Amino acid sequence: MPSPTPTPASTSASLAPIPTPHPPKADEPHLQAIIPALWVAFSDSAAGSSSGSSSSRAHEDGFTHIVEITYSTGSPHALGPGSIERRWDAAHQAQRLRLVLPAQPQALAPAAGRAALALTDGQLRAARDFVGECLPPDLAAVPEQTAVRVLVTVPPGRPTDAMCVVGCYLGFVAERGVEEILRFIDEEDGVLSVWKGEVSGEEVERVEEIARSWSWLRAAAAAAAAAAGK
Repeated sequence: MPSPTPTPASTSASLAPIPTPHPPKADEPHLQAIIPALWVAFSDSAAGSSSGSSSSRAHEDGFTHIVEITYSTGSPHALGPGSIERRWDAAHQAQRLRLVLPAQPQALAPAAGRAALALTDGQLRAARDFVGECLPPDLAAVPEQTAVRVLVTVPPGRPTDAMCVVGCYLGFVAERGVEEILRFIDEEDGVLSVWKGEVSGEEVERVEEIARSWSWLRAAAAAAAAAAGK
């Protein structure tokens, strides 16, 4: 089945409703733009393998930076839960940040509810700075961004982790409240419902604290500004 057409979200006025004849399925990529340079998607595989085939990673093509949130495989030689790995992905010509979650849980019945945020504070902070480094405020505000395109991928059924990364980054660079940012996204007609309303109040508070915490990016910017003022 072909991947759905990516749908950018408006950063100002609301978009007209987008017809969706079939509800989103958790095992489809669902590429979705949050701002022109920042996208989210479900990975094609829930497994934590870093050696996915080119076809299973086709939705990653064209992105310069990828935040890959993935399950631990449990293999003795694999990265364990809570791990953070940044590397150059030669196959996609992109910088890749891998954030490893605990091993994939047993499939839950629909009545069991959503999957809660599983990223650690350190992983959220690493994702915030990874995206913030390549997509600073001046680039994030550009309406037509092509030089830098960032994709956040999560295993099927885990939109909360992706939206927490998005909220943390946008709260950091825009210096706005995470709750306000996520509410704005929830109200956008151009955003698929699968990405909306997935972050609890407690999770918002946790992400807000991380978005406001110290970052080497701000320290470097302050040092550069001080040097320029001399």
